[in-house]
Amino acid sequence: MAERLGLAVIPGIGWCANEIQAIAREAEEAGFDAIFAAEVNNDVMATAQLMGAATRRIQVGTWIANIYVRHSYACAQSAALIADATDGRFVLGLGVSHPPVNKALGIDMGDAPNALRRYVTAVRSWLKGEGPATHLPQRPAVRPVPLYVAAVTFAHRRGRERARGWHHAVSVVG
Repeated sequence: MAERLGLAVIPGIGWCANEIQAIAREAEEAGFDAIFAAEVNNDVMATAQLMGAATRRIQVGTWIANIYVRHSYACAQSAALIADATDGRFVLGLGVSHPPVNKALGIDMGDAPNALRRYVTAVRSWLKGEGPATHLPQRPAVRPVPLYVAAVTFAHRRGRERARGWHHAVSVVG
């Protein structure tokens, strides 16, 4: 398997649109295969679109797009458009983000694993052009959208509320 190198960035630290695009171009010129943005103090879908517009070769994508901040329909439509605009270089990473981020936004994560499962299923369905017609019939994405799922779990010791640590897992779902 060939080695590939991706760069993960957090543009929410105050980067403007021009800086996001400059970083993406620099990553491409430096030989990176991909650049992914985190959804922290920014709209990660718009950020991925900016990175894609500034580059020609590397993959662009979401480090994770927080499932709690956009409807699955809007997520799928954005992903399909970005994939088309980037000639298929877009990768959609989905996840539940982190409890401190969601708490600050007033989001109750509830049953995060089931919410993530339902959301991924819905996004995949919308990308296939399935689902009820809005005022127009649904249509499948023009280009494939690789979908990665990241999950963060908070492990507890039996009988205690004390956390042992964060655990991360990523899987490709299609």
